[in-house]
Amino acid sequence: MKREKYKGFVIRAERSELQNDLGWSPLLSIEQHDKGGITTTEIMVKGIYKTEDEAIESALAHGRKMIDDGFSTQEIH
Repeated sequence: MKREKYKGFVIRAERSELQNDLGWSPLLSIEQHDKGGITTTEIMVKGIYKTEDEAIESALAHGRKMIDDGFSTQEIH
């Protein structure tokens, strides 16, 4: 797992090994910390990568792009 602070959010990137040695799938969550606590949003990232590091870097890049594009966590009622 790798954590990165980015523009007021925390991006948490992980990877999951696919069966039969097919590669690695990126996993992503974005945390927003505020006075009310921490809001975490988990996001599925498409793609299969040959290495763990490639999968993690892909998840981080995807998280940065989402934040740059205006991502915000919202409470669901």
